[in-house]
This record gives sequence, structure tokens and C-alpha cells, in this order.
Amino acid sequence: MDLGDALLSGLVLVIAIPAILSGQRLFAIRSLDLAVLGICIALAIWPQPAAPLIAGLLLALSWHFGKPRRLALETA
Repeated sequence: MDLGDALLSGLVLVIAIPAILSGQRLFAIRSLDLAVLGICIALAIWPQPAAPLIAGLLLALSWHFGKPRRLALETA
């Protein structure tokens, strides 16, 4: 279980930190992007057994539900 938590935490951190630094858009609102990614990073390093799983789910759901907004921004 600890290995899985470590792998998931690492994956979330590898995705979320470069997304913040490069300005990757999840939603149409930049402050919402920063808040969601910041929460994902905080949960990934939080020392609780379920926190990396919650961070991974939050990141995946943000990516999924932000997709229509990203497509609208790219075509505008």
C-alpha cells in the first residue's frame, strides 16, 4: 500500500507542478487552475493514506471536466 501511495503521489506531483509552472489550462479561469493544482499538490504530500488517491482523482476529474472549457478557449 505504501508503494502505491508513493507512486500516486509522485505521479500527481510530476503532473501538477509543471502544469503550474508552464501555465497549463484546466479551466477558463486561471485562479481556479492554480487553486485546484495547489490543492492536488497539498493532498499529494499530505501524510494520510487516502490523500494521494484523492489528489489523483481530483486531478483526473479536473482534467476531464475542464476539457470543454479548454476546447472553447483554443477555438476562440
